[in-house]
Amino acid sequence: MMENNTAGAMENREGATGVSLEKQETAAIEMPKNRQELEKLLQQTADKRVNQALETVRSKLQQEWSARLETEKTEAARLARMTESERFAALQQKKEAELQKREESLSRRELRSSAVEQLAQRGLPAELAAALDYTSGEACEASMETVEKAFRHAVQEGINARLVRVSGTPAAGKTGDGCYDPFVRGFKK
Repeated sequence: MMENNTAGAMENREGATGVSLEKQETAAIEMPKNRQELEKLLQQTADKRVNQALETVRSKLQQEWSARLETEKTEAARLARMTESERFAALQQKKEAELQKREESLSRRELRSSAVEQLAQRGLPAELAAALDYTSGEACEASMETVEKAFRHAVQEGINARLVRVSGTPAAGKTGDGCYDPFVRGFKK
């Protein structure tokens, strides 16, 4: 059974002539004889890749545009079936939802800006702003305190680990045997 699967996979990789696709591709590309041919080959390869990327982007944009157009059509049909007062109320709700969305976006940007400033004031890297919660001011402050505590703990652990490696002695009063009291350590010797 396993041999049949392997043989089928080999047949899929080989063309009608029995030559593998990799060999066909290298056979189709002749080695350049001089610098001009090499530059021409490189340009053709680059053009081919750029065209493929552009086609991919074009197809994605067309799909998005089609989906958006379909959504707009269904919305227009829905509004057409409504009475004038229902249509006015629906449009008003839509405007209010858009306004609410903009206000939330603005609030998030303001919170992020103030969080970056607070991080700088606390001596923390601004990159930590990406780990904060911007749903509300209280949530942002709470997440900033949590991130600060975790960051400072990680830095302290790193410092302790480096001190142990450099000096060969445990850091922060710790001994290799787990005892913290120098009096007790004296009895263990």
